Order: sequence, then structure tokens, then C-alpha cells
Amino acid sequence: MCLPFLYRFTFYCITPFLFIRLWLRGRKNPAYRTHYKERLGFAPELSNCIWLHAVSLGESIAATPLIKLLLKEYPNTPLLITNTTPTGRAHIERCFGDQVTQAYFPYDTRRFVDRFLNRTSPRIAIIMETELWPTLLDRLNTHSIPSIIANARLSSRSMKRYAHLASWMQSTLQKINLILAQSDRDADHFKQLGAKKEHVIMTGNIKYDARLSQETIDLAATWRSHWGKRFTWIAASTHDGEEALLLKAHAQLCDNNSNTLLLIAPRHPERFDLVASLIEEAGFSYCRRSRNEWPTEEHSVFLLDSLGELTTWYGCADVAFVAGSFAPIGGHNLVEPSLHQKPVITGPNLSNFVAMSQFMLAKKALTIVDDTDSLVKAVSHYESHPDDATRDGQAAYAACQEHQGACDRLLNHIKALLSKEK
Repeated sequence: MCLPFLYRFTFYCITPFLFIRLWLRGRKNPAYRTHYKERLGFAPELSNCIWLHAVSLGESIAATPLIKLLLKEYPNTPLLITNTTPTGRAHIERCFGDQVTQAYFPYDTRRFVDRFLNRTSPRIAIIMETELWPTLLDRLNTHSIPSIIANARLSSRSMKRYAHLASWMQSTLQKINLILAQSDRDADHFKQLGAKKEHVIMTGNIKYDARLSQETIDLAATWRSHWGKRFTWIAASTHDGEEALLLKAHAQLCDNNSNTLLLIAPRHPERFDLVASLIEEAGFSYCRRSRNEWPTEEHSVFLLDSLGELTTWYGCADVAFVAGSFAPIGGHNLVEPSLHQKPVITGPNLSNFVAMSQFMLAKKALTIVDDTDSLVKAVSHYESHPDDATRDGQAAYAACQEHQGACDRLLNHIKALLSKEK
């Protein structure tokens, strides 16, 4: 039995269970139970739209500057944005409102994908980062819709996994018109898996092209004024298993300075209450953003159980720890705290940000810690050496500025591909 047939058959069989999973996840995050028909391909009806897919929150944030450029360049062309998760969808809604049309990404079966394509009639499909759905790419090719993998990345771990399906992956990748890679390393990985060399171009990482608005800068200063000059560190985008380590580190920091404040921001909203319980079990007095509370002298932890505010919260801290790097996640975006010129600390698991972390390390703009003790040491150093914190924060900002321009390069390739379709 050939792999494509087995894949399609398996996906049809598991589709009911995917809806069961959505329903279960909806117990903690009701947004998972909304717009479910869109996952069957029932997207809003459009004509000759530009379609961009950003699977979750991280990809949606990364795509934001590109979406702004597309809206400016093609003001009279409908722009469709799809996501897989409610957090990604909510970010797009907050940023763009009715400037774009939104839908959930269809499940990867021929029937659902064809329905989606027939209803939306995209001129082009722009897929962010690593979403290699075989049926989708096959149907785009069948419908003569050009496809781009934008800001493409492929970790060594993913490449090894795909290598077991070498011939199928080669066939899939060769249906993509352009693979615009984040780094030379990512470009090489795609070529090794069988992508046509002339279709793979290194354009850089568009995460570096993020900008801070003056409104965000001013809002961060206003929020920080609620607790004044207390030394504050943030643990951002935390995952299961990380909060216990971070709270242990905070306890040690509080032993040195009882006035230290931790801002902790779980990555997924369905874990907000669980993290609140962990904070209570650790014995900390805390307040919650969702209750419109602000830290007082009695609070040593501020739980950031809100959505769409993390970029601003980075500006409220003196030091930033970017999580997803103690857990086997692969890390998260190191640019966001850098934009605020904050010293950036992260853990050792950075498989999703290899090129970025290596570049920032070379610029002395990043500290990587291996465990709780080394995290405490790094944060304590910045607390007792504020000049070093300023220097390293400025280095992080300068490193990000040096790598800007990927968005414009992406747009140029999109424009060139669209012009060929006329």
C-alpha cells in the first residue's frame, strides 16, 4: 500500500477523533469549540484572495509585519488568514480586525481541502514556517495555485524524521513553488530532503522585522508604574514542567531580595488556573492579570493570565527569561524582549531557534542557562549589576536590528510569483 494512500486513509479515519479532541480542549478553552465547520473546509466565500496560513500564536506574531505589507501592497485584494489554534486566531483579530478575513485551517483530507479552495479561490498560498501538509500541497498543485513556504525552518530533528519518508517528502516538496528559508542551515535541510535547489532561497527570519509601537512603549511604562522600582523578571511562554523550576528559582531569588517580583506568563490559556495552583502550592502570595489586579508589596508573583499582551509585559521587566527552553519545546521568540532592550536569558532546548540563538550568542546578546541554579545566578547578576543589564539589553536590540529586512525580501518574491499568474 503506497504511503500517500495510507496517509489519506488514516486522516479520514481519525477525523472524528480530532473533533473529540477539540471538544475536550474546549472544556478549558471554549474557543476550541467555535467555527468547527471551517475545519471541514467551510471557509467564508472569497474570490482571488491572497491566503496566508499561520498555525498558532508564534507564527501569527511572526507574520504580522508581512500581513501589514500585504495589506498596503494589495489594498483591493481580499486577504485570508487561517490558523489552527484559537490563540493564533485571536492575535490576528486583535491586530487586524475586519481588514482581513479569518478561518480555521481545514483538516488535510482531499474533500475538505478542495472545499476550502473552491470556496476561497486563492491566487496564492503563503504558508508560514513548517506546515508541510501533503494533501494540501498536492491539491494546490492540482488547482494550479502557487505555494510559498515563508520564513521556512526545518530542524535537524524534523529532518531526520522526514528522512524516513524520503521519496514521498521529495515528491511533496517539489510541488512547492518557493521555499523561503530563515537561514542557510534551514535551506540546506530542505534541499537535502529533495526540494528543488532553484526553488529554495534564504531570505532571513522575519521575526527580526517586528517593531514596537510608541503606544506599546508608553503602555509598558504605565503598567510598570503600578509597582515602581522593584526588581522584576519575567518568565514568558512557560510550558508544563517549567513553572515548578521557575518558581524554585524565584524562591532562591527572594531569599536574596524579598522584594523581587516575578511575572509569569503561561503559553496556553487552558493552563492558567493550573499555574495559579502551582504558585499557591509554592507558598507565594500572588495576583492575577485577569482580575485587573496589580502587585502590591505583599505580592511576589504576578500571574499574566491574559492574551495578546506579552510584548508589552516584556517592557515591564528588568530581565527576561524566554521559556519553552527547559521543556522539550524548542524555545520561543527571542526578539520580543530584545526590542525592549532587555537582557535575554533562555534554557538549553533551542531546536526551533538554532540560527537565532547562535547569532545572538556570537553578539554577546544572549545568556543560555542549563538549570535552576544557573538561572538564579544569571538573574542575580543582572540585579546586582544593572550596568551589565543595560549593556546586554542594548546588545540584544542591536543584534535584532542588524538582521532586519526579511519581510521586504519575502514580499518581493510574493509579488514576483503573483505577477507570473496574471
